[in-house]
Amino acid sequence: MSHTNNTETQTYTYNDSQVKIITVFTEDGKATALVEDENGELFEVEKDLLR
Repeated sequence: MSHTNNTETQTYTYNDSQVKIITVFTEDGKATALVEDENGELFEVEKDLLR
């Protein structure tokens, strides 16, 4: 019997790169996303900038 991890991975576009959200945190009402790009680089962006 196989088990499927049902974690949703959503892919977004940021600066013409495909990125995956690792986590989102909110500070002072502003949502910031920690994302990983195709090269495995991690960086923070405003969540509203992701498309």
